[in-house]
Amino acid sequence: MLRKICILACSLGLACNGTTEDTGDTEDTDVWQGDIIGDFTCYTPGESWLTQTVAESKKQTRTLNGAVVDFQSEKPVPDATIQFYFMDDVSQTTDAVATSDQDGMFTTDVPTCQPVAYRVSTDPALDATKVTWESHQVFPYSEEGEVTSDLNSVSKTTYAIIPGVLGVSVDVDKSVIAGAAYDCEGTEVEGGQVRVVSVTDQSTPDGVAINYFSDSFPSRDQKVISADGLWLAANVPPGTWEVQLWGLQDGQEVHLGSTLLDTFADSINIANIYAGYGSGVRLPDECTEEAE
Repeated sequence: MLRKICILACSLGLACNGTTEDTGDTEDTDVWQGDIIGDFTCYTPGESWLTQTVAESKKQTRTLNGAVVDFQSEKPVPDATIQFYFMDDVSQTTDAVATSDQDGMFTTDVPTCQPVAYRVSTDPALDATKVTWESHQVFPYSEEGEVTSDLNSVSKTTYAIIPGVLGVSVDVDKSVIAGAAYDCEGTEVEGGQVRVVSVTDQSTPDGVAINYFSDSFPSRDQKVISADGLWLAANVPPGTWEVQLWGLQDGQEVHLGSTLLDTFADSINIANIYAGYGSGVRLPDECTEEAE
């Protein structure tokens, strides 16, 4: 979870050494700077996405002793409402709801070794935070009865920085997606690009601005993912989208991974991409049958 906090902090909350403006036109192959860097030996482009089989014995219910924290200050966020959607299914009613106390702490029951989406919000009348969604959260198996994790919350103050950082106007009727791209070993990818496309017809929505980073700062000149693996897409319409990782291998443009997520207006949405996987869900090794 700390890694995901750092991702969003780097993407949205740090001072910028120059604004960046990206039209979202990531299909211009002239911007490639050589083959993508990372270990992609686990996957052959064009073949079916990799799959994992969850060990049934690792599908357990555990008490989550969690904390809601502001990612920038790492201070606790009191009176936050956390809504959990098991199996990443945000189309259904919530499976669990918790409220943080004055120290940002909460407890609730969650499944282990299965993907979970969550939504964090506070009283809109206070105008203190933005609605924050995270997809594909997997709580690891524990032989004990408890697991621990920090969950993210984004302040309105931080959100207000976005237009200056991105060099674009952020439409409140749309969303921001942030994440990182990882190779087969779980190391950050360098040299790739991301594309946001419709899951139905693979079209790219108008007005999406895709940004990359240099030394964890947005860069006007950065046209591919740098060594930090970070990417950000602004002004994504509400709906179900596929964020794709592309790169050059032996000079050929190839699709190396994707993450699927539902986005919501006026919110921050977090999801990562893992090489070889098409959904964005990659289970910890200890959750799979192979680990038994």
